[in-house]
Amino acid sequence: ATGPWNSTNTSVYLNDSNYLVGIGTTNPLSLLHLNVSDGNNGSLTNLITFDHNLISPENATPGIGIGLMFRISDNISINNASLINVSLVNTINTSVASAISFYTRFNNGGLIPKLVLNGSDVWIAPTTGKVVIGSSTPTDTLTVAGSVAVYGSLNGTYVNATYGLFTNLNGIANSSLLVVGNISNIVKDQFRIINLTDYLGVTNESV
Repeated sequence: ATGPWNSTNTSVYLNDSNYLVGIGTTNPLSLLHLNVSDGNNGSLTNLITFDHNLISPENATPGIGIGLMFRISDNISINNASLINVSLVNTINTSVASAISFYTRFNNGGLIPKLVLNGSDVWIAPTTGKVVIGSSTPTDTLTVAGSVAVYGSLNGTYVNATYGLFTNLNGIANSSLLVVGNISNIVKDQFRIINLTDYLGVTNESV
């Protein structure tokens, strides 16, 4: 081969990292620069298409897909740093369902999914790890640094709160609100219950 391009067996490659490759542009700004000029002002233009074709489609099973691997060198060798994986969770033609997963690694372990969107649901940290909103230091499985609005049911085994305001605790069987333990030194309006028509259970209270 002549010029910056070389070929070896079935491989074709650019042998000089100083060269930039442009597709759809004569002025590439990075190693690979893809440009789509939309003369029709379309709202969405497909830039790259990835296919995963099967030799025997009738044998397709859930989990088949295609991914983008990101590799980065550490102080010794190159590592698989992150992966974006797209797969089918249902391979039946009349009811195909897909998922996209984002993988990262921690403490020299393998790549594990941290965010999965499977068409109908969203899984955040489905295997290990914590999720934080409004901060960078999660303390529990879900940490929210700020206010939370819940319009609907909130079900939990234990509720630990510094301040409590409960409204319209009506028609709930057994304990609408059950507090077990010491309730001491409660300041006015720090803990309020409005419109309680069922049952309030409190043990070991000291106000």
